[in-house]
Amino acid sequence: AWSDGHFDHPFQLEGVHATLECLDCHAGGYQGTPTECVGCHQDDYNGATNPNHIAAGFPTTCDSCHGFADPNWQAANYPHTVWPLVGNHAQQQCITCHTGTVYQGLPSECVDCHLDDYNATTDPNHTEAGFPTTCDLCHDPADPSWGDGQFDHPIQLEGVHATLDCLDCHAGGYQGTPTECVGCHQDDYDNSTNPNHSAAGFPTTCDNCHGFADPNWQAADYPHTVWPLVGNHAQQQCITCHTGTVYQGLPSECVDCHLDDYNATTNPNHTAAGFPTQCEFCHNPADSSWNQGTFSHPYFPIDSGEHAGVQCSSCHINPTNFGIFSCISGGCHPRGETDGDHEGVTGYVYDSAACYSCHPDGQPPELRTRSRGRLRTRPDNVRN
Repeated sequence: AWSDGHFDHPFQLEGVHATLECLDCHAGGYQGTPTECVGCHQDDYNGATNPNHIAAGFPTTCDSCHGFADPNWQAANYPHTVWPLVGNHAQQQCITCHTGTVYQGLPSECVDCHLDDYNATTDPNHTEAGFPTTCDLCHDPADPSWGDGQFDHPIQLEGVHATLDCLDCHAGGYQGTPTECVGCHQDDYDNSTNPNHSAAGFPTTCDNCHGFADPNWQAADYPHTVWPLVGNHAQQQCITCHTGTVYQGLPSECVDCHLDDYNATTNPNHTAAGFPTQCEFCHNPADSSWNQGTFSHPYFPIDSGEHAGVQCSSCHINPTNFGIFSCISGGCHPRGETDGDHEGVTGYVYDSAACYSCHPDGQPPELRTRSRGRLRTRPDNVRN
């Protein structure tokens, strides 16, 4: 049908234009109808107040801000390239910043609009601190509030530092504030007594031992590389070992601190037995107590069976010579019981040398062949 005719319109029929009747625009005919927006919308341009297009000197190329596909002209989108409208700025009316319908030649620096905010700020006081007026060094225009300002602080604001107000450290201003720990904590260093930092000659580079993220300075962690603090040592106060506030040049061998322990030990008697003074041969620094010392006992295993846990003096009957031992003293192997266990064993003798000859690893009789009844030559270091 002829009603299905299609006209190739030189003007985009989108958005609100697509809903209009032809006569809404062509009331005076079709020839000579303008093709520029302002040809129809000059009155809209002249009557606009927010913003005032004429006062602002806006161009009459309406599509610079208004899109054809928008449902109405109020959905304008000005690119605002000089000052991107992000964060809180995007929520403002044009007249909030463009007072007096002034749009041309407005300043483009933050402080040009926010100088009063800068001057009135007290935490921190920007004026007294001599902060720069380049606001975006700390304040992000995309933040919803200027209170979210973030300063790239040269001192790490972690741990207890993160909870402080600016004025706690910057009571005297912001310019020239020291950036080394000791610049603020010299008094803490001088007054420390456990340990006494000054007497010990500790360095004033506090972060060698104290971590910024620690909740307080008492959580210091000294590496203690010369003597690892493990086991019972980790539970001690510094002054337990560093008496007289002496920290430099202390000995690093166990016996240097534990010689009295060595000399006073009776089970076994270290001095009488001629034990070495390299304590860690038997004692592990990581143990919670020195009583946990263990000797490898290479000549006769005592780490399992009935021999495990036996006192040294039960077998080593001579406290001055641990090379001498006995199997039949102290009630460990009573004669009546032992004789009965060896009934029928050729060459059996109730004698320590015989015990060791047949049982060098301490295994019980039932695990051995009874035909092994021949005894070795009696060792000189064995006593009954």
